[in-house]
Amino acid sequence: MALARSLGVPLRHCTKDIAYCGRFYGQTAEGLSLPAHVTAGALAALVAQLQDPITELACHPGHVERLRTMYRAERQLEVEALCDPRVRAALGDAGVELTRFSELPAGSFDLVTTP
Repeated sequence: MALARSLGVPLRHCTKDIAYCGRFYGQTAEGLSLPAHVTAGALAALVAQLQDPITELACHPGHVERLRTMYRAERQLEVEALCDPRVRAALGDAGVELTRFSELPAGSFDLVTTP
């Protein structure tokens, strides 16, 4: 927390006014695949439910030809969902603007004292 504060960067679960959403994930805690959780429809529905002004939406997209990981197949599904025009439409319908942390106003990264 001290390092994030000194660098002026956000820290997941500790930065005031920035919510975290990790629900766009295609496996159970035990590693069983849940491909229906990482579709364009699932992502569009998730976007429609966002309520906080600033939300970090976690995702793990990737092209997997030579990748060795237990989340291999789901990464490709995430790429497909993120590139689907229905997701772009859902973002517009929900009034969501994509951005980077570097584009947020200075001082946006006030940390709470306890995680």
